[in-house]
Amino acid sequence: MFFKIPKKEELADEKELLKKIALGKLNYLSKKRFNKKTIDEIYWILKIFFKSYFKISKEFTYTELIKKVEKKRIDGHIKQRVINLINFFLDANYREKRYTTKSLRKIVKEAKDIIKII
Repeated sequence: MFFKIPKKEELADEKELLKKIALGKLNYLSKKRFNKKTIDEIYWILKIFFKSYFKISKEFTYTELIKKVEKKRIDGHIKQRVINLINFFLDANYREKRYTTKSLRKIVKEAKDIIKII
């Protein structure tokens, strides 16, 4: 056999490890001072998380990520929360919208909550 087909339990373990890493990185960033670079780092973490979690094989834009999430079979409420989170980064990066430190901390908390329940 050329490759091993992973068992369902192994895939679950992989997703749990992915969650643990993403949450650790978000926790670390949430202790830093928020600025444009921090927002980019948070999005990068989430982009890698969603790409790996949903098994997306190619690079994507914010809009493409929203379309991918819309097609995934996840709870509608969680799906909408993920889309709202992606829209936040779309606004922050391309529409030059400014956010307070308080609202950025709220976004990080929302990202962590989504990762925990997804």
